[in-house]
Amino acid sequence: MSACDVYGCLGEAADAGDARVRPLCAGHSEGNFLLCPMCDAAFENDEDLTMILYRQIDFSSRAFGPGSRALGIVAHIRKELREIEAAPSDLEEWIDVALLALDGAWRSGASPEEVCRALVAKIAKNEARTWPAPGAQDQAIEHIEEATS
Repeated sequence: MSACDVYGCLGEAADAGDARVRPLCAGHSEGNFLLCPMCDAAFENDEDLTMILYRQIDFSSRAFGPGSRALGIVAHIRKELREIEAAPSDLEEWIDVALLALDGAWRSGASPEEVCRALVAKIAKNEARTWPAPGAQDQAIEHIEEATS
């Protein structure tokens, strides 16, 4: 595996003495690599998002069993969203929604690596879209549909 295949960057082989070098996590280790800022930001305590997903999959499989559980996950997300509406500054409630969404993603058949690549691809897609000026705080902001020719 090359440097940080999960995030889609190539990462450039670098001297271990270079202060900008971060070792890849144990699950992806092939030496030290100079990582792009996107990859570097994903590392904390030597766990990248892919490894966190493997941990979540292990827990979720044991706690909730196999299968897609899509309807149950969606129902649980709705419950958590009501809790966020009641306490919008409660980080733990936002994390509950994120974990449930990631649980649904891997249960759809995607690997942790595929989930991470899809996250990065979706961010890039959103960055390339045209967005209106921010409006009222209680209104959803949707991207502007591009005209098709």
